[in-house]
Amino acid sequence: RMIGRRIDWGRLPTLHRSGRMWPAISAFVGRHPVWATLLGVLLLGAPAVYGFQMTIRTPANLATLLPRSDPLRKAVDLEMRTLGPGTIAPIVVAMRLPTKVGDPSTWQTVARVSADLEGLRDAKSVASPSTLGLGPAQLAQAASHPALAPQALTRALQSFINPSADPHLVVLFVTPRTGPDAAATLHLVHAVQQDLPGWLPAGSRGGVGGVTALLDGFNQLTSARLPWIIGGVALIAFVILLVATGSLLQPLLGVAFDGLVALATAGILVLTVQRGDFGFAALAPDSSITPLIFVLLFGLSMDYEVILLHRVQEHARAGMTSAPS
Repeated sequence: RMIGRRIDWGRLPTLHRSGRMWPAISAFVGRHPVWATLLGVLLLGAPAVYGFQMTIRTPANLATLLPRSDPLRKAVDLEMRTLGPGTIAPIVVAMRLPTKVGDPSTWQTVARVSADLEGLRDAKSVASPSTLGLGPAQLAQAASHPALAPQALTRALQSFINPSADPHLVVLFVTPRTGPDAAATLHLVHAVQQDLPGWLPAGSRGGVGGVTALLDGFNQLTSARLPWIIGGVALIAFVILLVATGSLLQPLLGVAFDGLVALATAGILVLTVQRGDFGFAALAPDSSITPLIFVLLFGLSMDYEVILLHRVQEHARAGMTSAPS
C-alpha cells in the first residue's frame, strides 16, 4: 500500500513484454474451454498412464547413484568384481541366546545356525566363530577368559561377540552370491528372516540387519505409506481451497487436476528414471525423496491455483464475465 505505483520502479520494458504466445493461449482457452480442457487432460493423461508402474526403492548399493566416472563408484565396482558382488553389503544375523558366550552350548547353537545359513541357496559364505577350527568348549574358554587366549583368536572373536556389553549376543555375517540390490539377495534376506526363529532354541531372540535388510524394510514401509501420504496431502489441499474460495466445486476440480499432475509426474519419472527410455541409467526412483516430490508438487500446484482462482473471483465480483471479448 505504501509503495503504490513505485512497485514497478526499475522495470525493464523488454522483459515486461509477454509476447504473442501467452495471449494466444489465453484467447484459445477463453473461446474453446471444452477443447482446452480436453487437450490439457490428454497432455497429462499420456504420461499418467505410466505413473501406475512406479516402483520406489532406495538402492542398498548407494554408489549406483553416482556417475560412472566418480572415483567412489569405480572403487565399489572394482571391489564387487574382485571379491564378489555380495561383499560390499553382507547380511548381519544377530542372535541373543539364553546362554552366555562362556557356555559351550552357545557355540553348539552358533555352529548349527551357521550350517543352516550356509545351506541357503543364495548364500556364498558365512563368517562365524565356528569356522575358526575350534570346538565349542575351546570357544567358550576363549570367550570367557580372553586374556588367556591367543591374541589372534581374541581379535577374531571380537568381530562376533562383545561380552562386556552383552554376554548373550552373537553376530554372524552372511555374504550373498549376488549384489545387494539383486532379487536373489532380497530373497536371501527374506529367507533368513523367515527361518531364523525356527533355528534358535527357546528363549532366544534373533534379527536380520545390514544395509540390504534395512533399506528393504524402509522401501516396503514407504511404498505402503505413499498412498496415505498423497491422500493426506490431497485432503489438506481440499480443505484449504474450500476455505480460500468458499466453493465446493473448485476444490474438487483442483484436487482432481492436482492428482492428475502428480500422476503425470510419476509417469515421467517412470519413463526417464525407472525405465531409462531417454538415455538415462535405469534406476528406481529413490524412496526417501519421491514422497517429498509429490508433497511439494501438490503444495506448489495448490498455491498457484489459489492465486489464479482469487484473481478470477476479483474480476467476477467487479462485474466482468467469462465470455471471450
